[in-house]
Amino acid sequence: MYLNNKLISDKIKVVNAIFLNKEKILFLGEYYDGNGFNFGFFYFDLNTKTIEKLNIIRSDSLSFFPKLFLQYTGNFKKYENKIVYVNEKSSNAWVIENTEISEFATKDKTPLPTIINSDNNYYYERGKTYNTNSDFFLTEKNVCVFSNRTENKNEIVIDLYKYNGKYVNNS
Repeated sequence: MYLNNKLISDKIKVVNAIFLNKEKILFLGEYYDGNGFNFGFFYFDLNTKTIEKLNIIRSDSLSFFPKLFLQYTGNFKKYENKIVYVNEKSSNAWVIENTEISEFATKDKTPLPTIINSDNNYYYERGKTYNTNSDFFLTEKNVCVFSNRTENKNEIVIDLYKYNGKYVNNS
């Protein structure tokens, strides 16, 4: 992990991150803890250089970071004390509040993309990869997701979800 072009940890690879304050970063990525590779959500304390595991999606003795990076690409957004991460290529979304995290799936039920490894180069498999969640924004009560995967409309639809993942409606 680099910050301002300075290496701050050689045990971390990051998909995406968000500053919580001047001392703490929340990130989705891979962390090597000395025993194996853990992929998921972590807090990183910039002062102590310590890592706190929040939610592990996958643990393994080998690194699968290039594949997981492509599968879990997405964005963080913050509204007051809630942070949301929405995957761009699948229905996966997470709501983080302090040390609590919950996952929900967007209505389109798009699976994680299939990744092909050819000569240590990683690619999305054609026909099995979709841009499903092009962007999102947060309001006091809702996660508002711009969905590209609708059967009945040839336009982007905004699907509304409560922070607990319950689907509200679309517009």
